[in-house]
Parts: sequence; C-alpha cells; structure tokens
Amino acid sequence: MKSQHYLAIIVRLFAIALFVHGLRQCVFVADVFYDGIASGIRFPKVFTIATALVPMLFSVLLWFFPLTISKSIVSDEYNHEVKTLNPHSFLTVLIISLGLYFLFYAIRDSIYWVIVYKASQIGDISGVPIGLGNENKANMYSTGLEFILAFGFIAKAKTIGSNLLRFSQ
Repeated sequence: MKSQHYLAIIVRLFAIALFVHGLRQCVFVADVFYDGIASGIRFPKVFTIATALVPMLFSVLLWFFPLTISKSIVSDEYNHEVKTLNPHSFLTVLIISLGLYFLFYAIRDSIYWVIVYKASQIGDISGVPIGLGNENKANMYSTGLEFILAFGFIAKAKTIGSNLLRFSQ
C-alpha cells in the first residue's frame, strides 16, 4: 500500500467519528421537534437540523472520497510504497494523525459553540436574552485555537517532525 492509501484509511475513520457525532446531535434535534425547546431555549428548526445534518453530510463526503482527499494532502512525489518507515516518516504520520484528532474535536466543539451562541441570541422561553459569559467566550477562542493547531499540524507535519527529530539528537 502507498502513503495515500494509509491516509485514506485515516480519513475514513475520521468520517465515522463525524457521523457518530452527527447521530448524537439528533437527540438535540428530536428535543426541539418534540417539545419545541431544548434546555429551556426555543431554537429554530432549520438551525437544529443543520447541527446534525452538516457533520453527517461532511462525513458522507469523506467516506466516499477518501483517496481524493488523501491525494490532496500527500503529493505524488511522496506517494510511494510503504515498506518500513524511517523515524521521520513515522513521526510525520503521527503528527498528521494528531492533527486529524484535533480537527475532529475542533469541529465538534464549534458545533456546540454555534448552538450556545445561537441560544444567547434567542434567549430562553420567555424571550429574555441569555448573555455569553467570559468563560464561554474564552472557550470559543480556544476552539478557534484548536482549528489553528489542527491545520498547522496537518499542513506542517513534515517540518514539525524534522524539528522534533533534530531536538532528540
């Protein structure tokens, strides 16, 4: 198998995790459709459907096109048969995997914070706006930092791996 095939397997695992998260969001959708409210807040139905449907649709795209995505990440010059990995290549694969792990949680957290932000705008059942506290704003910023780290790990995995190997010697 080539490098792109291994990355395609990781992309499919990522798709499964995103789909499971979308299924978990269906409980939120069911609450809103059954009661009209969730956690004491009246959410728009289109918004609630989107919080479950967007990750599920994204996961379907990842599931059906993992090789296309892996080809866009690993260029043809680095796509060779993987027999034994040297320490640098192995470390690069681990860093990309770590980036995908962070990306999954960043996407999941961003969905949560979009819901919290929308809830703060809508207010509770009586229509009283719910303010976003400093703690929630800080958590939203940390989710943004998660995205930056995830994309940084994925985009600069080779450079990070080289630097880590240099420090270990």
